[in-house]
Amino acid sequence: MSTSSSTQSPDMEDRGRRLVIRACDMCRKKKIRCEPTADTCEQCIKYRTLCHFTPISVKRKPRRLPEQKRVEELEKRLKSMEEQLRRANQGKEVMRIADERDALDNLWEEGLSNFESRISLEGSGIPDGRRSLMTMDPMAEQRFASNPDWRITNVSNMFSRKVFKPLPSKQEAIILVSKAFDGFNLAFPIFDQHDAMAMLDYPEGGHHEPSHWACLNVVLALAHRFRSIKKMDNQIDDREAWGYLQNALAVAPELTLLEARLSSVQALIGMAIVIQGTPNPRPFGTLISQAIRMAQNLGLHRKNRDPSLTPREIEQRKRVFWTAYFIDKENCLRTGQPPAQDDDEMDIEMPSEMLDNTMEFGATPDVNFFSFRVKLALIQGQVYRRLISVKAEKQSVTRRMVEVKRLEGMLAVWRASIPINFSENYKVPGRGRPLIPPIIHKVILRMNYFSTLNTIHRFSVPVDKWRAELEEGMDPEKAAKHAPPPPIVCVEEARNAITLMHVTPNGDYSCIWVILHMFVQATTILLENILSDPTHRCAPSDLKLIEPLLILLCSLAQDGKNEEVAAMYQSCGAMFEKTRERVRNATENDEQRRSSLKERGMGQGNESLAEFLRRIDSVSAGLDDEGMQIVEQPFVVEKVDFPVDFPHLGANNLGMSRVG
Repeated sequence: MSTSSSTQSPDMEDRGRRLVIRACDMCRKKKIRCEPTADTCEQCIKYRTLCHFTPISVKRKPRRLPEQKRVEELEKRLKSMEEQLRRANQGKEVMRIADERDALDNLWEEGLSNFESRISLEGSGIPDGRRSLMTMDPMAEQRFASNPDWRITNVSNMFSRKVFKPLPSKQEAIILVSKAFDGFNLAFPIFDQHDAMAMLDYPEGGHHEPSHWACLNVVLALAHRFRSIKKMDNQIDDREAWGYLQNALAVAPELTLLEARLSSVQALIGMAIVIQGTPNPRPFGTLISQAIRMAQNLGLHRKNRDPSLTPREIEQRKRVFWTAYFIDKENCLRTGQPPAQDDDEMDIEMPSEMLDNTMEFGATPDVNFFSFRVKLALIQGQVYRRLISVKAEKQSVTRRMVEVKRLEGMLAVWRASIPINFSENYKVPGRGRPLIPPIIHKVILRMNYFSTLNTIHRFSVPVDKWRAELEEGMDPEKAAKHAPPPPIVCVEEARNAITLMHVTPNGDYSCIWVILHMFVQATTILLENILSDPTHRCAPSDLKLIEPLLILLCSLAQDGKNEEVAAMYQSCGAMFEKTRERVRNATENDEQRRSSLKERGMGQGNESLAEFLRRIDSVSAGLDDEGMQIVEQPFVVEKVDFPVDFPHLGANNLGMSRVG
């Protein structure tokens, strides 16, 4: 067995091996063609060399057995089955992820609905026991990250919406909407009459659309606020207005999260206007900034390029933007914060000077309050840019004074273009009586003009010490010694502004909260002017003009609704008492001086140099010998032109007008 096996093993090895003899050693070495013969080759015979052939062993790949092909085929089929199983498992995973995503979307809608319904407008806003959606589901964060088409949709409806004040009947709502347009739309034409009346056709329970629901409640709140001024009974109407405002504020988070719409911008502006006339206007700046951002998303700040819009829709879009614009600029000057809309990032046209009947509900044909406030807001934007901004703080004093003169010229041209007598004392039945809407808007317009003029001169010279003293509070003694006297033009305009106190309602009214800080500015200017010259003949009359404001501040401070009002009353009251004491001492010293002159034998008909100069100052200030205002006849301004570098207010936008 062993012998046979040993003899078979070399044979098995030779099967996979073949001996190849093709060339002799010499031909293979020289790499020439070998031509073998019987015993040698032609090349070796030619070169007379020994011809020797060395066998070369070449391994061949053994032939595959039939069973090996079967194994390879089975392996290939196995891999194919594994690939099919893997694809099937992937399809099931996709379906599982889709089901989990749908469930997560339902959870998101339910969570936001609960969040919206828990908003408390009288408390801190959201209960302390709230949980975010991420903490409710540990895998939520990972699923949100892997969800490519996640989007926020309408998160509530009329059934889950928090309603603080039920809507009135449609007949009563029509009356209230008409009242809102009769007065409010004179200066704030953010709503169209046709659209407002169409909003009254709401289903049972209110509008499903959050923006329409908010607009309807805002219009009702504005109607009650303006009706309270006319009736001079603000308790019932203010309570009704507050309920409708709560309804609108309840959907404010939805308006900011959902897709931007024109009705959403209108609702946010309306809410800001209502809150501005309240004792706590802190959300005012946030709402108006959000309204402008949303208006920018809609392209309201650019020229219209949509051919599908009608002329009425284009005009309405412009009015909505410009209303938000001038409210933002007024708040900018009041707070000193940057505006939400940059003048360099807008090219929208000015609103139309002529209002059609659908937008001019209740307006007077001679005074377009909306257009005047828009043009004033353009100047206010330049005031912030040239005097208050961070870049303006780095200007030299000379450059700043040049800007002050240019801004004064713009403001003077604006005033000359308005058919309103800024020295007029409006005749009303008496303080505390109902006011007519045009008079209210005239008062607000005049106070905004005074505030702009005062801001120009207040920031005329960038002295950090004065600004720090203003932030610390008023000190009459320190102000009299270090602060410069206010300009004569500011003193005259402050006197004209403070005289409007007798036509404003005395109490917690919306118009009072809008212009209260402007009255305080006028009071401060008059008191500083008296401190600089206590012997001036206008000092006693100016003190009498200030007394109604102190009475109003006292009543508002006692209500305790606003801490800032209490601080105003304390500072103005202390400054008023010390100023009155200084005037009393100056008057006594003047009387003693006069009596001493009489004892020395000087005639009563002789006038001293100081008395002569004081009388000249009184005449130049427009006062007679009794300290009363001299009424001058109005004059006609033939032509008014704005400076060339102020493109928004040109001669085409202004016409000839009569001023006093």
